[in-house]
Amino acid sequence: MEEDNRVISELGGELYEGVPAGLGKLSAKLPLFIVSNCQAGYIETFLDWSTLRPLFKDFECWGNTGKPKADNLRAVIDRNGLRSPIYVGDTEGDQRAARDCRIPFIHMRYGFGACEAPDVSFETFGQFVDAQL
Repeated sequence: MEEDNRVISELGGELYEGVPAGLGKLSAKLPLFIVSNCQAGYIETFLDWSTLRPLFKDFECWGNTGKPKADNLRAVIDRNGLRSPIYVGDTEGDQRAARDCRIPFIHMRYGFGACEAPDVSFETFGQFVDAQL
């Protein structure tokens, strides 16, 4: 896990088209948060490498808590007093976590997984951003 974080810090990765600009637009109007199944330190490393850290209010992950995604999602919701959160994700596990927390799930089709019953789906991040603004 430490090596993985080091490599991300040094080499980074490739962000999906339109994501940095879209996150900037969204964060100007909405608070943004991250919930992930990643190891401890990964979110921080990614946010620093991508320079996106200032756009996010809070985050939680399995590596910090040892808990499943739904529990971490609930923790972020509670910790930040969120009244109408939505979960944006790309896997069935993301959808399951949203359902467990009884919040809407928006599926990004360009990601890593297929979902059978999202509340809404988008082909690109840009389409999602345009729909939110």
